[in-house]
Amino acid sequence: MLAHYNLTFEGQKHCGLDDSINIARLCIKLMQDKIELRINQRMTQRQDKNEDRRLEELAKSDKADASDYHIWHRKLPLKLRQVTRDEFLSEEYLDCDSCDELDE
Repeated sequence: MLAHYNLTFEGQKHCGLDDSINIARLCIKLMQDKIELRINQRMTQRQDKNEDRRLEELAKSDKADASDYHIWHRKLPLKLRQVTRDEFLSEEYLDCDSCDELDE
């Protein structure tokens, strides 16, 4: 994508700070071209305890070999959730699904 905008990578590859600087440079170029930048995903805490039990049973079954990665991935405490353009524009995505239980 850098090449598409005639930008060259600056810094050391796989260095988080250099990657961030290059992403920022690209974002500046995109905004200058009036391209809309927005959040398209966010992380939320998983709350489905029934799913945990089902995954535990699946992990113990014979089918676990073929789907170990999927079992591991689905058991992670956080999950990615899509943010639609409308949610972004209305700032609905800012509502924290998992923070409600902290208010009690």
